[in-house]
Amino acid sequence: MNTEFELLSTLIGFGRLKGSHTAENMTIAIMKVLRNYGIEDYINCITTDNASVNDAIFNEHEFQLTSWSPRDRQIRCLAHVLNLAAQTVLTTLKSEAGEAEVVLEGWEDSGSDEIGPAATQSWLRRIIAKIRSSTTLWEALKTEAQAIKLAWLAPILDVRIRWNSTHKMIERAIELRPALKSLLTFDPSRAFQCAHLTLTRSDWSVLAKLKDILYVFVLGTKFASGST
Repeated sequence: MNTEFELLSTLIGFGRLKGSHTAENMTIAIMKVLRNYGIEDYINCITTDNASVNDAIFNEHEFQLTSWSPRDRQIRCLAHVLNLAAQTVLTTLKSEAGEAEVVLEGWEDSGSDEIGPAATQSWLRRIIAKIRSSTTLWEALKTEAQAIKLAWLAPILDVRIRWNSTHKMIERAIELRPALKSLLTFDPSRAFQCAHLTLTRSDWSVLAKLKDILYVFVLGTKFASGST
């Protein structure tokens, strides 16, 4: 930031790291750039993602940057922190993404007495996984959407490490709700009947509430990820 409080961004180093991505090797590479420009004593804050190796790098820096300390000058990735908070919400509700898509697709028995967000999310994931793995079901869903003049949008399956993907999955399912309802009713492949998979009005209500809760984190992530 300059004296006019305008945000400035300048790339001063970009090179291949020699050896493994250890804290020691990464510290050597960083210090080389800082010393080339003679700015090692003028570092205010350092912003990185939240990878654990960065904490080790900063411990290395403490011995080399005498005027800098990670205690109050390490700025962590706020978008990642928000994602961790969102994952905590889902974990508390027992609704976090977990099993691989191929496992979800092959699952054939929903005979569980579980109710609430966890069960609803589980059924939705398995329904979407089956659709994504079957050309017949994919085309059938697309046909149902076209029949009611609904804009075709491919169903999304969430992934734990992909930020806000659970919100995107639910939002897309709600957008496709009329087509999904028809597909689950008629089911040309009988895959859903065999697995006893369905979504009730109560389930859709739960999904709508989850979408609203997670949207708060979507807004926060977008704001925290902005470059300006």
